Amino acid sequence: MEIALIGPYPPPMGGVSVHIQRLAMRLIENGINCTVYKTNRIGYKNNADSSKNRFFKFYFVPKENIIHFHSSGYELKILIIVLYYIILGKKLVITYHSLRKTRKIIELLGKVLINCISKFNICIIAVNFHIKENFIKMGVNEGDVRLIPAFIPPVVNKEEMTAIPKGTRDFIDIHKPIISTNAANLVYYNNEDLYGIDMCIDLCTYLKDGYPKIGFICCLPYIKNDCYINMLKERVKKNNIENNFLFQVESCQLYPILMESDIFLRPTNNDGDSVSLREALYFSIPSIASDVVSRPSGAVVFKNRNIDDFISKVKNMLIDYEKYKEKLKGLEYEDGFDSILKSYQKLNG
Repeated sequence: MEIALIGPYPPPMGGVSVHIQRLAMRLIENGINCTVYKTNRIGYKNNADSSKNRFFKFYFVPKENIIHFHSSGYELKILIIVLYYIILGKKLVITYHSLRKTRKIIELLGKVLINCISKFNICIIAVNFHIKENFIKMGVNEGDVRLIPAFIPPVVNKEEMTAIPKGTRDFIDIHKPIISTNAANLVYYNNEDLYGIDMCIDLCTYLKDGYPKIGFICCLPYIKNDCYINMLKERVKKNNIENNFLFQVESCQLYPILMESDIFLRPTNNDGDSVSLREALYFSIPSIASDVVSRPSGAVVFKNRNIDDFISKVKNMLIDYEKYKEKLKGLEYEDGFDSILKSYQKLNG
């Protein structure tokens, strides 16, 4: 059995790219040949990690017998390629990490293609119940959609733990409590900040009076919206929290920063299955997330885009911190790798 993984690959360190990186590592550790074909044009890196320095094209057909696509919406290009591979007799897996809306016509065509594709012998993976429910409403048989969380635990190693950038390490050393959040990119969804960074700035401003040494770390592995990051920095300056709010833009793994955090925040207004949220809970870091999708056990939720509820939940967590910390002891976590491997083995016969 040979696996081709098609999707984004670090750098930058986003939820989907990290998922693919860890999936590839675990497959190789289990003696399974695996190659990653990168779809992101940035951060090319020819090295070990089994990543091919190649932008995926329609006419390219991987030699591996199982091809696993990773998608974040109704991407017509991927669906057309999948149909092409079905004709060629390839065994296929598609993981949907989210279903963010596109233009209506693209969404409609995407739904038609998904319905068509589902009639063939392929495996569709949804990372949360909301995504699975959407496919069932489209007419895809419930049994043809597997619900598998995207989280695959990291292997903690000294090299990555010491790779926290010096500026971030210095910031951590002089601030308490440390609250962290992250964003794969700075983008809008439904005319709002998708990752809720604006809300984190307002939260920091509110909490500073009671916690003068509070430190917020916002991890941004990739910035393509210079205009918006400048607006956010101006907001930080205007709110007089420049010494309390850090934009961590250097490339590094998230989990070492999570392990240094007291609280992790996920104030997104749309989501799939947040790898970073599950990772924070895996390391027993009390975490607060919006209620836009079902969240894993252990996470505290607040009303989406409701700044008052957001502030209230964080304040309560800071006041009764040890109680929230204690609740996470012995919390069971889901490792998606075993379920994905079983999907491959079933397809492989």
